[in-house]
Amino acid sequence: MALAVSRESSIERVPQLIRFGFAGGLATFCQLALLAALVSFGLEKSYAHILALLTSAQISFFLNRKVTWIDRRSSDETRASLLGKLVYFNAMIAVSMLVNQFTFMAAAAHIHYLLAGALGILVAASINYIVSDRVVFAVQRG
Repeated sequence: MALAVSRESSIERVPQLIRFGFAGGLATFCQLALLAALVSFGLEKSYAHILALLTSAQISFFLNRKVTWIDRRSSDETRASLLGKLVYFNAMIAVSMLVNQFTFMAAAAHIHYLLAGALGILVAASINYIVSDRVVFAVQRG
């Protein structure tokens, strides 16, 4: 009696939205920790927020590629296709960053800056998920 061997990794058994939440949660933690550190070193809150967001975006790309959309990675992925995904991802981040920053600035006038940062992340996350799913890490046809 032969056992069927699944090519699916254990992480792929976790629902995609949960994997996205994990990747986003880890990137969010990094962003907020960096935001807090930069502000504690005296950097103005809005500038610190932008630097923390840009840094966490690159962490997010790596995590989403390795965790959220691991099932969409091609074994013959080239550097050029990876670079293309990174460009699309960062273009998406640029748009969601504007949404995030606007949310942060509006909220920071009324609540603690870390809560405002978290709110900005939550508002932008839905944009990131949809665009990542349908454009950046879309299922390759062919």
